[in-house]
This record gives sequence, C-alpha cells and structure tokens, in this order.
Amino acid sequence: MDHCLKQFQFQITKGQTFGNGTGDFASWNTTYGISWVINNIATASTFAIQGFKNINLYGIKMRGNVFSPILTSAHGIVEDYSLNFSITGQPPAISGVFSANDYAADPYNNAVRLGKFQDEIMFTDPIKSVTQISINTFSAQGTSNEIATDIRLNLVFQIYFFYKFEGEEEELAFL
Repeated sequence: MDHCLKQFQFQITKGQTFGNGTGDFASWNTTYGISWVINNIATASTFAIQGFKNINLYGIKMRGNVFSPILTSAHGIVEDYSLNFSITGQPPAISGVFSANDYAADPYNNAVRLGKFQDEIMFTDPIKSVTQISINTFSAQGTSNEIATDIRLNLVFQIYFFYKFEGEEEELAFL
C-alpha cells in the first residue's frame, strides 16, 4: 500500500527558551541534579490544505531531535519529547458506545501524538477529507539542568504526511 501513497512534508527548526515565567516549565531538585518538564500548549502551527481535490491521510512520520545547546547557561539533558497533531477530517469510525468512560475516551478524535519513542503512525483506514493539520502542544522532559529557572531547547524535525487524493482508492481497485 505504501508505494501508492503521495507525500508532502514540513520542516521545523526552532530554538526557544522555556522558563518559570512562561507557565509551561517546571523544575525540581533531585539527588542527581535538577529535573525539568515542559508542556507548551500556547504554540501552534496550522496548515490549511488547499486545492480542488480533498485528501485522505494515511500516515505521519516524524524524524528529528530536540536538544539543549551546550553553549547556553540554560543547558540540560533531554530524555523525552513529543508533538501533538490535530487533524481536521473524517476519522474512520465504528458503531458503539462506552458503558463506562472514566478516561473520557473519544472515538472521533483526530489527535495524534508523535515523539522520541513513537515517531510514526500509519492508518489502514485513512482520515478522510482532511482540510487542516495543526501542530500544537510540545512536551519534553529531562534532567541535569544547569539552572532551575529555565532551559533552552532546539527543535529540528522533518515531518512527512502520506496521503491519496479522494477517489484514488476506487480507481486503483479496478486495475
């Protein structure tokens, strides 16, 4: 199936300092140094898909890294990171209801989180008629921060989106 897919890509190259004053950074002292965590929900990039054909999204692959530059006073070790993607389109759905839903699970949510340890997702059934892709909530955590008030991070990513134009699936089925 992958050989029939088209792709487009985004590149992210960004350096940012996260600190106590921004509301998305927390740090604490441990026996082994200063640990830290970031949950940046205020930053987003939204891409509106334009053209005369709708697309069906079959997957996303993210390659890259998050690191703290050594030549800053706000240097630390990055252990984990992730980006959240929100996709506006029609998700594949199955009929059903939750008998209990303590986790507030949503079967119609098109949010995808990719990160250091899970950097790609492929859908057997696509998200159909995708009109918009948003890259939002950046999260990271680590240790050994030099100072407790902030950390400088560089984000370098190449993000690949795999799609077909709507209607291509039917055309290929008759070949």
